[in-house]
Amino acid sequence: MIDPIAALVARAREDAGARPATLVAMHIDITLTGGLAIAETTRTFRNDEAEPIEALLSLPVPVHAAFFGLTAKIDDRLLRGIAQARQEARHTYEEAITEGKTAVLHEELLRGVHSLSVGNLAAGGAIEVTTRWADTLRSAGASRGRLRIPMTVGDVYGLAPLPETDQLTHGAGLKRVSLRIRHDAADLRLATGALQLSEDGALVGEAPANAPVDIEAEGWKSAALKGKAWDGRDIALRVEAAASEEETVRAAVLVDHSGSMQSLCEGDAGQGVSKHEAVRNGLRALAGDLREADRLSLWEFDHTCNPAGGRVTTSPGAFAKAVDTLAPPAGGTEIGGALRRVFATTDPCDVLLITDGKSYALDVHDLAQEGRRVFVVLVGEDSLEANVGHLAALTGGDIYFSFGADVGSALHAALQGLRTKRTIREQGPPAETQFPESVCATRGNMRIRAAWRGEPADTAVERDALSEGVAAYAANLALASLPESAAGELAVGEGLTTHLTSLVLVDEAGPVQEGLPVTRKVNLPTPRTDAKVAYNLAAPPVVCESRSMYLAKALTLPPPLPEKTLDLGPPSPDMSEAEQEAQTERQPENLRLVTSRIDWKKQGRALGECDLSGLEPAVAAAIRALADRKDICECAAEWGIDPIRLALALVAAWAATGYCGDADRNAGRVQQRLLKRVANSDRFIMYFSWFCRGHVIIDYEMPASLQREIARRDQAP
Repeated sequence: MIDPIAALVARAREDAGARPATLVAMHIDITLTGGLAIAETTRTFRNDEAEPIEALLSLPVPVHAAFFGLTAKIDDRLLRGIAQARQEARHTYEEAITEGKTAVLHEELLRGVHSLSVGNLAAGGAIEVTTRWADTLRSAGASRGRLRIPMTVGDVYGLAPLPETDQLTHGAGLKRVSLRIRHDAADLRLATGALQLSEDGALVGEAPANAPVDIEAEGWKSAALKGKAWDGRDIALRVEAAASEEETVRAAVLVDHSGSMQSLCEGDAGQGVSKHEAVRNGLRALAGDLREADRLSLWEFDHTCNPAGGRVTTSPGAFAKAVDTLAPPAGGTEIGGALRRVFATTDPCDVLLITDGKSYALDVHDLAQEGRRVFVVLVGEDSLEANVGHLAALTGGDIYFSFGADVGSALHAALQGLRTKRTIREQGPPAETQFPESVCATRGNMRIRAAWRGEPADTAVERDALSEGVAAYAANLALASLPESAAGELAVGEGLTTHLTSLVLVDEAGPVQEGLPVTRKVNLPTPRTDAKVAYNLAAPPVVCESRSMYLAKALTLPPPLPEKTLDLGPPSPDMSEAEQEAQTERQPENLRLVTSRIDWKKQGRALGECDLSGLEPAVAAAIRALADRKDICECAAEWGIDPIRLALALVAAWAATGYCGDADRNAGRVQQRLLKRVANSDRFIMYFSWFCRGHVIIDYEMPASLQREIARRDQAP
């Protein structure tokens, strides 16, 4: 059956030039030792087009993982990424793109969602990009641990806080991913798929790319793991199951019954059961684990939130009966509103949120101010860990995930987490460098301790992947408790991708590409559960827009602009005072209209060469009229460029700085390309400031992005 909304979105994207790039292969190499997993993911991108492209991949990642490595293989050259402050890394990447060099950038878009940008991939060329991360197992029993590697995500309800270029998207893509796993557990299995023993003792196999790689390790053993910090200090890391505690549970259990919970569970076991039914089965089992003194209330939510069965119950017996009153799935996913309702109507207690997490409708930092611990059980292969996982981390709670339809095991682990006391992050006294000497945390019912010993080395430190992984994960534990300056220094030192730092590499030895690359989005594979929905004909209609519904409307092309000249320039001194005031008021709307009608991603390559032929007649006429102004002509002559080039650069800068909405990085590239021959770009920044408001820069509040750019240039040697 064809999904008409998905078809409309795909057609609109194709019309806009957003054809997907080709991800031809993916291999994951995992080393699991002492409860710590180090994953090395190699992706091979290929450009099958006749011109250079920029491949953009936005992907879900484990929220607690430490990302610490980036390499790229181009022809026979192996390039290694370096960590830089976030804005500096973006500038390094963009400068390389403008200069025609191949470059790779790994960024954190938000906690739980990262992006890979591969720029100036030559026509017919290929590149292998390898990223590395470290994470611990999550306890699933006495000696059983689980690891999840997200591969895709379903349609997310609500509007993302990300620009369109960074959105999580899915479609046709890679079918299989190859695996190689080395481990020290007694036994290891995949939730889906089989592994075979290779000659060198590693387990090898394949897994579907349209489902998470879920790994269960039986009989894993805690061990003292040794690593080396970037500055040469020794690091000791230990991961062990957290001691079971006997605290009485006081919690509100909040069950997602939105429309997305109708989809079926997958895996080698439990097929044919909807997510919601799997949750009900798990809650029935959870009721049997409760103690007489425990007090749990049961709530359910979609776009509204209410107590199950219309009554707030607290005793174990009443909780068990309330499970059978849970209503069938329907509606959208308003997690933030549901949490606020529970916070407002219950006594201070923990919250156990059971959801597939596919909602942007929650303000993580605001909700964390309530002082409640939030524990999360993620249900379904197409779940999204990002926002809810970040909320759990900030509140002192935790996050768990289910294997197929086995929600009960995840709920049992969550109950054990609820029985633990609220823990305060333990940290040893900081050294003179402000870095900690020790840190301790509990994640996934695992107790993790790290300690730094010794003195910094005077020479470069040689480290293998395990040593780097131990150091990266230990540093990741410490970041939250450090001042921003110290956290940034530690993240750069250990080469981490964080909210403060990104990893970037530039191929200085490779061929230089002409013009700007065409941006292509790399789709995540569509989840295999996407079309398998257990429809409930009696359920009320969905009232919350999903991302696809929003895009289907947003991507509908507006009617063309009337062919009239839209004056884009500041008021002329020759105008009367009234005319100057009227033009000042008209200019922002005229600029918004013009910039909104330019597809900087699709048309950027042509616009970078000052080719206006692909623009609407009214848009091209407005830019030409701007170029005819006396002041523009005089400035362009002084700089030795064509007036059209300067006029188009001003319009591109307007779009790039976000005056008319989200800042458009493709417009920024067009601006840089157009001004490549201008010796002093600071003069353009000043001129642009005058252009925006029509008077001197002293009277103008310059955007923060421009302030940072001028400050960066002032500090440059």
